[in-house]
Amino acid sequence: IQNAKVYARVKPDQKAYVIKRAKEIGEVVCMCGDGANDFPAIKVADIGISFSDKEASLASSFSSLKPSIAIVEDLIKEGKCSMENCIEIFKTIVISDYLFFFVMFLLSFGGTFYSDSFLTWLIFGVGALLNPTGLSRPFPKLNSLKPDSNLFSLRNMMSIIGTIIIYMIPLIIMYNLILKSYDVPYCIDTVFEGYDVTALVLMLALIITLLPFTIYYGSTIKLKPYQNLVLFVTFIILFIVNTVMIFSNDSRYSFMRYYNLDREEAGDLYALAICFFILAMVFNRIVIVKIFDRKKENQSKYES
Repeated sequence: IQNAKVYARVKPDQKAYVIKRAKEIGEVVCMCGDGANDFPAIKVADIGISFSDKEASLASSFSSLKPSIAIVEDLIKEGKCSMENCIEIFKTIVISDYLFFFVMFLLSFGGTFYSDSFLTWLIFGVGALLNPTGLSRPFPKLNSLKPDSNLFSLRNMMSIIGTIIIYMIPLIIMYNLILKSYDVPYCIDTVFEGYDVTALVLMLALIITLLPFTIYYGSTIKLKPYQNLVLFVTFIILFIVNTVMIFSNDSRYSFMRYYNLDREEAGDLYALAICFFILAMVFNRIVIVKIFDRKKENQSKYES
């Protein structure tokens, strides 16, 4: 099996036998076909691709109406991109949930909590970004880099934990600035006037809006976030709305338990969020990529 290059004039059961033998020695086998004689081989292969909607399509995992082997490259690119999208969605959910909990933990020192409208706004922000993330398209050129096959891989866990820690810092700083500005003691019996809730929730909403650009590795598996039109437009809308809410003194936001921050506090909040966004982005694009993608690339070159 290892030494053969071409198999010709083989019967359907012989095709299946060759694939079984290749799998036994550790190979990952893809079988392409379009007729009933390819049915057994497609069924036992790791990846089965049919070039028609006839008999072979019943056993294949993927079907294409284009009778060309070039579809294999498109399939690999789409598959790698889909896995990368799933990982980014998973990371967005985990990071935002942990930051939700952390903000609630900070607010508990003063006996305050999210209002229903604020919580709805935060959940809406996360949901509005998750759906467009799944629409990201693959990089046009196929390369040897592979996405992680495990959501809980060391690379993903380091990215998630590092990003959470980085974004916890501005939330702590902003909370302490609010305490000093309004001279509110750390007392569970004290009911704040809502400035702590406003400041932390608005900062968290801005952080969540920036997450797609924070956790994007800059890899050559999928296109950049700004090349995903739906995601980019959603990001721009949320970014503008959050910016207006931070700097606005409009009383119409009172239904969200919205207490106006003064210009200096709003400026501190905005600057902190942007500065630590840049830090988190550098962490993901340089530290994580340097450590893991370079290692993967070298391993792929070695294997080839």
